[in-house]
Amino acid sequence: MKMVRLLSVALIWPIFLAACANSGAGQMTPEKFKDMYAMLLKLDELKKKEIITEAEFLEQKTKLLGN
Repeated sequence: MKMVRLLSVALIWPIFLAACANSGAGQMTPEKFKDMYAMLLKLDELKKKEIITEAEFLEQKTKLLGN
């Protein structure tokens, strides 16, 4: 089970990092908002499944929201 979690994080993490880097608050469109919302839901799901830690969740959420 631990290997599955590590593999999941290894596959999903680059997607979140790329999305966070490309999100611009000044360029917010309805589509980007929906994508951001979906990513926040996915991050929350990963946290609830204990695939990522609370600290990792907060770090990625902060990056995603641009704060």
